Amino acid sequence: MTKIVKLLKDPVFWFIFITMMLAVPLGHSFTLTMQASIIWPAIGLGFALFVKYEKRAMIPLWLGLFVGYVIGLIWIIDLAIITALPQAVLRSTMALLALSLGVWLMKKFKLSGLVNLRNMLLFPVIALIVAAVATTLGHLVLLAQGIISWDRLFASALIWFFGDFFSILIFTSSLLAALDYDNRRLYQTDILRKELLFYGFLLVFSILFFNHYIPFLNYDNHKFLYLPFAFVVAMVLPYRSFVIATVIFLIVMTVFPPHSIEFTNYFYYMFDVNIFLLLVLLLVFLLKFMFFSLEDERQTLDEATRRLARLITSMQELMTLSSRSTALDEDQKNAHASKVFKMIFNMFNLFDYGACLIVRNGEIQFIDAIGHDLDYLNEMKVDTKDWVHHLDAPKIYRGETHDFQAGIQDESIDETKMKPMKEILLMTVKLGSDFIIEMSFDVAKDSSKTIDDKVLQYFESINILLNSFYESEVLSLEQDAVKNSIISALLKVIALFDEATYAHSKTVGEIARCLGEAFELSGEHIQNLYWAGIVHDIGKIGVSGKIVNKQGVYSVLEYESMKKHVRLGYDLIAQSKNLMMIADLVLHHHERYDGRGYPNQVKGEDMALEKHILIISEAMGAMGHDWPHQKAKTKAEIIAELNKAKGSQFHPDVVEQALKLIEEGLLDKLKK
Repeated sequence: MTKIVKLLKDPVFWFIFITMMLAVPLGHSFTLTMQASIIWPAIGLGFALFVKYEKRAMIPLWLGLFVGYVIGLIWIIDLAIITALPQAVLRSTMALLALSLGVWLMKKFKLSGLVNLRNMLLFPVIALIVAAVATTLGHLVLLAQGIISWDRLFASALIWFFGDFFSILIFTSSLLAALDYDNRRLYQTDILRKELLFYGFLLVFSILFFNHYIPFLNYDNHKFLYLPFAFVVAMVLPYRSFVIATVIFLIVMTVFPPHSIEFTNYFYYMFDVNIFLLLVLLLVFLLKFMFFSLEDERQTLDEATRRLARLITSMQELMTLSSRSTALDEDQKNAHASKVFKMIFNMFNLFDYGACLIVRNGEIQFIDAIGHDLDYLNEMKVDTKDWVHHLDAPKIYRGETHDFQAGIQDESIDETKMKPMKEILLMTVKLGSDFIIEMSFDVAKDSSKTIDDKVLQYFESINILLNSFYESEVLSLEQDAVKNSIISALLKVIALFDEATYAHSKTVGEIARCLGEAFELSGEHIQNLYWAGIVHDIGKIGVSGKIVNKQGVYSVLEYESMKKHVRLGYDLIAQSKNLMMIADLVLHHHERYDGRGYPNQVKGEDMALEKHILIISEAMGAMGHDWPHQKAKTKAEIIAELNKAKGSQFHPDVVEQALKLIEEGLLDKLKK
């Protein structure tokens, strides 16, 4: 009894039951013979619900089919109750068996979604099998009961098969898409209001259309007038709107049938309706796929931009940190440590939680925490002898129990205040001779993310860089050693996000240095050129990796996204006043001598020689490198490209100097 009550309280039970109870009589409205309909929404809707809810759907599915068959057979087909009841039982059971086979096939071939090419090709095959089995089982019942004669078997089976086959293609795919992809936001008032307005327009238009109230219009010749409704569904409304709109369309067609009920004409007419609905569905799916692909790409780019913004902020903090922490009081030191901790945490999307602490005189003081409760951490009883600290290099701990937690004396940990973690990266930073902080960066226990070796390498670079800052009495970016350390750290950032860009950047730096020497520039200008070549593509970390590594031609949107990397790189490097000359070179490395480059369309005579050198260095480096979308060019091909672009893309004098260096073996030297 308890199970029955629980079942009846389940909203899914009533959703499935009512859907099936209404779908069967709707299909009976299109019956060509007493046995079969060529438009049969029930099998398609039932298949989708069975796939989605599995065992949970079996009882309401069968009951809905049974009640629907009783209603349809008695009130539409006009059978006696004594005949309709056993038919309803048998047909519902046979339908459930056929659908069970379909669900098994969906699991067997792992068709969890219909949005990729493999699944879209396999799904019609499964629809074919399920329709054939349902038709066979149904007609075995009809033959056994003597309801159908052998001479009518083929015609009835043909109608039944097409009804089920088209129903699965149209209704199963659209309802599955609705159940899988329509999210909770799509039930908000603004969306529902748009849907109701859409359904109202569709209903009124369909009534006028099929009633011939609109002069000179008929379904046969003017069905294309429904296409604007399909565009609205695709671009504005959720997937469920197609299912509901199709039901409205079929109901109006049932109430106001456009043709007389004659077997031959009606069969082909209903066949045409199925084809039309299928084509509209394909149009909706195609438009939604294109629209959501663009939306996904926009969200990816937005996330990349947010990530870059965090990195820019962090690098700005890094370049402005003061090394004079010894002159700070206790509160100022803690604030300084918190600033460094948050700076590093914000560089990554990887970590869920983190903490910053200091171990001093046998005691642990937590200075800051992200995700964890700071007060709770400081209330814990900790034995500092077993607490991991003063690490020489960053270290990763994995697993549910961690060595670094060995010092916690509490028998139990409140996981609402100290969150469970599966991976932790620990790092020690020396902010002064007597002020050493410990930082942990944590991945949540239930997260799918993981700390890989590249991230560890980046932390090692940051660790060395931070410690080197505080080993000096004064932080000065004018010292080449420190300046080089910062740019090396930036180069490590590039390597983390894209190895190909990392290798290309080193090549560009070397070419720029050689050209600078050939033009007898000053040592400072040559060094700036070299470092600009090294970091010229750092802005690509703000562009989706799918675009950076794409094979083939960029779309217009992708190309516009890729072009943003020069401005993003400039924004990152320009955080340091001492790197402004390098940042300015990076900003213009995709300009052209003829003024048709980007981002500012600056012409040749308005740019310094160093910029022209970096422009051609970047192009030569790109031509000589293997990329996902193209193979490296040969020496002869590079020479031909330089001569071709002389005076248009490249400064003529710089091209001549580059050709001399190539003849002297520059490209061969770079390959070694």
